[in-house]
Amino acid sequence: MNKGKGFLNIDIKANETIKKILDAASHLFSKKGYDATSVDEISTEANVNKALIYYYFESKRKLLNFLFDEFTKNIVPEIIKKATSFRSFGIDAYRQIIRIILDDIYKYSDIINVLFIQGMGKKDDFDILIDKFTMIVSYANKEIEKYNLKILEDEKSIYKILLTIFMPLINFAFLNKEEKIKDKDDFINFFIESTYPFAIKFVEKN
Repeated sequence: MNKGKGFLNIDIKANETIKKILDAASHLFSKKGYDATSVDEISTEANVNKALIYYYFESKRKLLNFLFDEFTKNIVPEIIKKATSFRSFGIDAYRQIIRIILDDIYKYSDIINVLFIQGMGKKDDFDILIDKFTMIVSYANKEIEKYNLKILEDEKSIYKILLTIFMPLINFAFLNKEEKIKDKDDFINFFIESTYPFAIKFVEKN
């Protein structure tokens, strides 16, 4: 079988069909879970012929991988630029960084939910999550090297940053979005006070 056309260098923003497929898949994977979502359901949600999904992506798994790649290569760098515009890593800068990250978790909630929740399932998916999160840290380091700062990128640090800082933020964002936790400012204050002494250990001066 030939490789799906979606893996070629296509301008997604200029291709309405691909955009509809990606939006539908992201929404359904987030709402129902990857395993519980069928290609037929994606086709119906996107209002496109199922054959087009296979034409562009070949399989549901490659569609999922494409979503992850699209997020880490095109969306994450924009988030990183906003979140790394501070010359130091004091507690005030940390507070602003957390607010920026939270705002973007809300903005890209479907794909973030898929990447992080799907990634906590099977081992292969967790490996993909760790790989993508390592890429995110690498992007951040490219941005902050001009300030002579560096986030630790060894395997242990990646695991700790992901599980103790990012996962609680993501969990809060989804609970807050569903109005199960309502006081955003109270959470942020508590989160900053409890995690800053830990987070600063992962940032060093070059």
